[in-house]
Amino acid sequence: MNVTPLCAILGRRTPTGLEMFDEIILENSNTNEMVDEIRNRYPRNPITIMPDPSGVQRKTSANGNTDIKILEMAGFTTRYHRSHPLVRDRINACNSLFFKRTDNSTKFFIDPSCKKTIQCLKNWAYKEGTMIPDKNSGFDHACDAIGYLIEFLFPINRPVPPVAPQRFGHSIA
Repeated sequence: MNVTPLCAILGRRTPTGLEMFDEIILENSNTNEMVDEIRNRYPRNPITIMPDPSGVQRKTSANGNTDIKILEMAGFTTRYHRSHPLVRDRINACNSLFFKRTDNSTKFFIDPSCKKTIQCLKNWAYKEGTMIPDKNSGFDHACDAIGYLIEFLFPINRPVPPVAPQRFGHSIA
């Protein structure tokens, strides 16, 4: 939900993971133009979009519409968390798909035609000496777009220890 660049990385879930097959990266753009470009490329496909949760915020410059409302009015299904997932959770979810497993398999595939996205994934980095993503490099927008998708579809679930049920009341002796 940025203005420059506005990124949409298009993919589909596969039986083994996720395949990214197209990218739309628009400079100095807006959500309406992104909707038009997606519909121009995929006029009859049902499309589900997993946007940045900040797209639900209303702004006076949007005539009362939110980015998510614009997407929904264009006929897209939107799926998103009501609040931003932790950055480290998005990164960990992505890493769980990106890297090869012990059996040498992978769950993430990206079409070589997605050149800008590949460049972003290769060059994305943390600020020196920190675990904070570098937002000044220009390589973060496509990574964020993929991150919201992956974290939504393949979240890292924290183990929850079993808890014995509590019983209320008193016993009759």
